Amino acid sequence: MISELIDGISIKLNEAFGDGYRIYSEIVAQGLQEPCFFISALDPSLKQLIGTRYRAQNPFVVHYFPSGPDKNIECHRIAMSLYAVLERISFAGAPVRGTQMRYTISDEVLQFFVSYNLVVTKHEAAAEKMQTLTVNNNVGG
Repeated sequence: MISELIDGISIKLNEAFGDGYRIYSEIVAQGLQEPCFFISALDPSLKQLIGTRYRAQNPFVVHYFPSGPDKNIECHRIAMSLYAVLERISFAGAPVRGTQMRYTISDEVLQFFVSYNLVVTKHEAAAEKMQTLTVNNNVGG
């Protein structure tokens, strides 16, 4: 589920900003090409509602590493765009709405927080059905 949500975020970022911005979802030890985005899941959780229905809470942080001379101004500009860009993404062919959006800028790097919360159904494997049943109901007296 997390990788599909990351794919949905990546697609929206690519549509909005184009190929001039690299998008990473894995840690890059060396060779980070700025400007770029880095997508990371924060602390996903799954809480049972009723039966096989669960609420999946999926908070993400999208880091933006600017490249221009006015890095803080660039971070604020990108953050304002991300509110609209990440409002809806595609997950399993259906739109999912981003909530709890906020951002901070630390050390000239934008951290944009967004959550994609879903109600999911777990499909349990069907139990093997009984083949035959023989009942002997003779009452002896």
